[in-house]
Amino acid sequence: MTVLPLSDEFIPGVLADRKTTTIRRGRRTYGLGEGVLKAGSQDIPIKVNNVRYCKFRELTEADAFRDGFESLKQLHDVLRRIYPKLDLDDEVTVVHFERQQPART
Repeated sequence: MTVLPLSDEFIPGVLADRKTTTIRRGRRTYGLGEGVLKAGSQDIPIKVNNVRYCKFRELTEADAFRDGFESLKQLHDVLRRIYPKLDLDDEVTVVHFERQQPART
């Protein structure tokens, strides 16, 4: 199962289904299928549908929108805050997911 740590600031977007991707610096390997977004004490079940790789400079407005942002500039600003040394030619991993309903007990 894929476990993706996530900052608490992004949880509202995930819960509102506005954030359906997460972008990580570097080439990361994540399995498709069952996973969890881990934010503080909160675990949000997800299904990883796709993982793709591109250069930071190749991210698009559509990528920004899927990541819960209103513009590509806003996405770039946040990624540079999280990864201060992120360069335009650095590779990033874009993880596409959908939120799953928690299992009933």
